[in-house]
Amino acid sequence: MNPASQRGHSLASMKVTWQCARVGSGFTGEEDGRLVFVDGTLAAILVCRPKDCEDPELRGSWFVEAGFGPITGVQETFPSFEDAVAWILRRFKSWEYLMRRSSALH
Repeated sequence: MNPASQRGHSLASMKVTWQCARVGSGFTGEEDGRLVFVDGTLAAILVCRPKDCEDPELRGSWFVEAGFGPITGVQETFPSFEDAVAWILRRFKSWEYLMRRSSALH
């Protein structure tokens, strides 16, 4: 895996990109991870649970190691990276809507 590789998605006006990274998460040392950006701002650090994870149901799943903005402090696990990215987009879209609405009221 090339740490400099980037890929992306977009939902309406938001663009999500990510970079591969090795993350020292505490599961087994260094795990495969992704730095996920929404419109160029770091939104989350996702970690893939190792294939030898003690819980077979979690093997290969993606965990929010750290979240920022509307996902600060949220710890979620997803069956796939794509599911995690879709969830991040939904949270950021809702947050953007609330921020715009709040600004319009003031």
